[in-house]
Amino acid sequence: MGEREGDVAGAGVNWEAPRFFVERVEGLPGMGRAVLESEEAHHAARVLRLRPGDPVVLLDDTGREYAGEVLSIDYRTLRCDVVCRAARPSPGEPAVWIDLLQALPKGDKMDYVVEKGTEAGVCRFVPVWTERTILRPDAGSLERRLARWRRIAAEAAKQCRRGRRPAVAAPAGVAAAVQALRSRGAPVLLLWEKAEQSLKAALRSWSGEGPREVGIVVGPEGGFGVEEAGELAALGAEPVKLGERILRTESAGPIAAAIVLYELEGGT
Repeated sequence: MGEREGDVAGAGVNWEAPRFFVERVEGLPGMGRAVLESEEAHHAARVLRLRPGDPVVLLDDTGREYAGEVLSIDYRTLRCDVVCRAARPSPGEPAVWIDLLQALPKGDKMDYVVEKGTEAGVCRFVPVWTERTILRPDAGSLERRLARWRRIAAEAAKQCRRGRRPAVAAPAGVAAAVQALRSRGAPVLLLWEKAEQSLKAALRSWSGEGPREVGIVVGPEGGFGVEEAGELAALGAEPVKLGERILRTESAGPIAAAIVLYELEGGT
């Protein structure tokens, strides 16, 4: 990715410094300023014990990242002021937007999906209800789960040097989620062990530069039934299989996302 208007090159900055999400960075191009608050300020002050002059990298969910240093820390209010000396497009952001429509799995398996999916390059997670979905949390439990998944996505994004926190949407019916993607023109890949076409063959059949957004649909522990898979195919989802080995529901999405990005992002 090349530099864009508003990006600032900087000599001697540390792009490998601890990373933090902020609401916004003001004052670029030139000398930018930002404030760490809440959990991010607590992590900087209490956990990492940063001091004025220590290097940091800031992320504002725009796909850019900003290198700078701590200007001041108020340990009473846990406010951390940062000055930014350089900005660039985040090298860790994928060139293709991946939506992972994941049937809600049992237990805490969705934690794994969000963490590893973020590392693989997923940009948005959509938990979906399917015919064979077992997990049906009540409203209170669902809100707590969503909050946890969003925290996991943020921490994983920092760890793997992403420039954005992947979104975690509220659960939806799988048919509605597929229709929403298709209405935007995005191709949707339905992972189904009974599909005749492989994921690799489907991706390599796409002509031209390829799409900028791709949806991946993963079924629950029991997979998709023939009738449900047929209904989703009728809505425009393309059934594909990952191979002859049957993957667990929590493994399939991150693996498929990595394959899609390998095939579509280009590069060497």
